Amino acid sequence: MKLLLLATAALCVLTAPALAFDCSKATTQVEHQICGSKALRRADDEMSTAYAKLLRAVDDPEIHAALIESQRRWIKARDSGINDPATLEAGGTDDDSAPPSWAQVLTRVTQDRTAFLKKTSDGKPAFVASALAQRKALGVSGNGPWAGFSTNCTFIPDRQHPNDYTYNCFGSMSRQNGDRVCVEANDFASYTSQTTRTVVDIVDGRARTRAKCGLGNDGVKTCPDEPVDGKAPDGGWDMTPDTRKAEAPGKPDLKLDPEASETVADADWMSGCLADKSFPAGGTNP
Repeated sequence: MKLLLLATAALCVLTAPALAFDCSKATTQVEHQICGSKALRRADDEMSTAYAKLLRAVDDPEIHAALIESQRRWIKARDSGINDPATLEAGGTDDDSAPPSWAQVLTRVTQDRTAFLKKTSDGKPAFVASALAQRKALGVSGNGPWAGFSTNCTFIPDRQHPNDYTYNCFGSMSRQNGDRVCVEANDFASYTSQTTRTVVDIVDGRARTRAKCGLGNDGVKTCPDEPVDGKAPDGGWDMTPDTRKAEAPGKPDLKLDPEASETVADADWMSGCLADKSFPAGGTNP
């Protein structure tokens, strides 16, 4: 019931900016672009209609909350991440064609979002189907207060075609078994992704880092090829005092997030982490 009330309150907050707005009240540059282009205004109205229809069809509190946050993230990323082609430096493309207008670029990404909201899978909205599959994959490890997802999304321009964008989401997935929490986090910078894996123990209601490793992350010890390195006393993970004193990941924002980049299937190391209090093998308790 509490989750349902929170989701309903969030819906009230999001409804105004998500649905068609009064152009006499436009304040941001993107809003002025929407109001100044018939094609973009139509695309924005269609997206708003698709979002509202999907929202009405979702009665699961956790999925409802995830959808509201998903749309909020998209609007935020659109408003801050889609550049006016006129402001981009000349060059960097492999053709001499004239750049599109800002409204045309915004129209394309808005139409893509509408298609995402309308997509179906096995007779269900694809967003709902993905969330249900995610819940099934998480099982009981998705139920604890420290379990869930924290996600950030952004529009990434193509290197050769800076007016072509892909919408990408990165963040963390946390799974919990009692006082053990396992976290996989992905980040993206300069067209390079980084992964950080963290083993967390909950002690007296507070999260404490037990071990950490990373992939493509120069600031963290490289993760072993297998979940643990049986020949290493620390299992191949960083369990130094400084690492154990480092701030542990906080509680996640959402219980489910179909747009999250992390999946249970891609984080097989978590099986051992959740099941074995001594994980990584050979290590000592902090």
